[in-house]
Amino acid sequence: MKRILYLCLIAVVLFFACHRENKGGNLTERTQGQSELVQMFQQCDSLYKIGTPDTVKMCLFVEKAVEFAEAFPEEVISPELLMRAGETCIRLAEYADQKPLKIKYAKQALDIYNKVQKVYPDYPDLKMCYFNRGVVYDDILQDYESAKFEYSDFIHKYPDDSLSVQLKVYIQYLGKSPEEIMKEIKPAQ
Repeated sequence: MKRILYLCLIAVVLFFACHRENKGGNLTERTQGQSELVQMFQQCDSLYKIGTPDTVKMCLFVEKAVEFAEAFPEEVISPELLMRAGETCIRLAEYADQKPLKIKYAKQALDIYNKVQKVYPDYPDLKMCYFNRGVVYDDILQDYESAKFEYSDFIHKYPDDSLSVQLKVYIQYLGKSPEEIMKEIKPAQ
């Protein structure tokens, strides 16, 4: 009886060891995947910066970056790839010509930033998740209350950051037209 239990235990350990190895892939596959994703982002970023974004490639990068981070959450590059995927979603939303598509990309960016905050709380550039979520609500969704909440959260969590000083002023004018801002700045004559 002990022998059968012992053999079953070995079989279970071997099963999980093999399953983990297959799921995690080998080092060469992970390194190649990282390299391909970095190159893909650089291409997307370059095209975006010259004003000719390749939205198909951008969507593919987001999809592959999220897949990589889910498959290899322990990899050092995973949170960085997710941050770049979130930025790419913001760019996709900016270029989308239909409101439902803008909303889709905006929500995808928010989901990615939430994932970074949840899975990688020690990520060195975590503050950009709070800021970028504010940008999504502010610039894309025009949900100024949510943007104010995100920016305020940033200010609360990073009070000594230089961006916090700017955000304190910016929040006062959030959602206002240039004319409304000018009326507040200029004293009544």
